[in-house]
Amino acid sequence: MAGVRRAAPVILHVIAPLVAGAAIYLLLRAPTLLVFGWVDAAGGEAALRAARGHTLAYARALGDTALFSAPDALWVYALTAAMLLVWRGQPGRARHAWIVSGVLLGAGSELGQLAGVVPGTFDGRDLLVSVGAFALALLLTPTRPTIKRTR
Repeated sequence: MAGVRRAAPVILHVIAPLVAGAAIYLLLRAPTLLVFGWVDAAGGEAALRAARGHTLAYARALGDTALFSAPDALWVYALTAAMLLVWRGQPGRARHAWIVSGVLLGAGSELGQLAGVVPGTFDGRDLLVSVGAFALALLLTPTRPTIKRTR
């Protein structure tokens, strides 16, 4: 039971957001994305096609923010949460540098697109949701170190 309690923050704050972001890409986005080539190479094309047959009708209902910006926000949240969990209870500058890495990558890639040095199209909404996801991870991820009990 203690192992489940220790794993719960990782499952909730890291794995679940990554799975949700991947699901948006795989089940709701256009099949021209790079990830679809990976699925094909792994032999999962038929299963993915069958799953997409049940989900594509929901894509329009979700709206552009959920389809295009949420995956970015989810991975920024997951990376920030992962760094908070890995570095919880540790002092120092290195801790802070790792914790901000997600938002620096997310916001940095958007700003790089704006400057024309990163491929893609700048979207202010992506920048906003990346910063918001970082803030949410800071607020919601447990940062108190776990105490190991001895018997």
